[in-house]
Amino acid sequence: MDRVDGPLKVTGRARYSYERPGFGRAAIGYMLGATIAKGRITRIDAAAAERAPGSRIALIERMPASLSGGNTRWSPSNTRMTSLDETPPGFEEDMFATTGGRGDRAYFRRLSAEAPETLRWVERQGVKFDIVSYYLSAERKRIQPVGRGAAIVDTLAERARSLGVELHYECRAERLQRHSDDAVQVVETDDGRRFAARAVILASGGFQGSPEMLREHLGPGGECLKPISPGTSSNAGEGIRMALAAGAL
Repeated sequence: MDRVDGPLKVTGRARYSYERPGFGRAAIGYMLGATIAKGRITRIDAAAAERAPGSRIALIERMPASLSGGNTRWSPSNTRMTSLDETPPGFEEDMFATTGGRGDRAYFRRLSAEAPETLRWVERQGVKFDIVSYYLSAERKRIQPVGRGAAIVDTLAERARSLGVELHYECRAERLQRHSDDAVQVVETDDGRRFAARAVILASGGFQGSPEMLREHLGPGGECLKPISPGTSSNAGEGIRMALAAGAL
């Protein structure tokens, strides 16, 4: 039986998936056989994989580098913990009371359980922490990153860059293009660039910087609310609008 693609492959005219437009630079993978016939896996070290070429991660940030990070850059980033090792007793109830009883208990429970390991991870990336007195409270001291919120943004950005992450500043994501199976395939930006994607994480804050959305969701006068920091102004709701346009609920 003749293969219809035979002549194309023999003459070098066959087109493969990675050659088709709209997919950007392709990442090529291959199988690697185990060198140990019998053994037990006790630990997986992903450091080499993180440094390997081929797998691409891109961070798209609408603001310049010096203003990136949203509210975090301008926040003192005080944390209601006295050390990185544990959350204090009553943490969940304290957080719930702060919301006037309108918060999500499951969220506070998970926050309490995972905060220590999360902050330890942040510390391993190079962010240093110190114990400080919190002037608004007579309670126990709190921990704070040395350099405040800006230290978190800048240190993690530098760490990401050292691992090969592409940082695109002053680049605003505009639209999510979906594949026929509804998965997001491409991120389009306001300057015409297209980022092929197997996965997309939207971490763009709320819509405090959008007078139109404030009025739409909070009612007349909502657009008059003043941002609590310069970083709040960059939370213009683009991520929410893109997600809704792509079918998010």
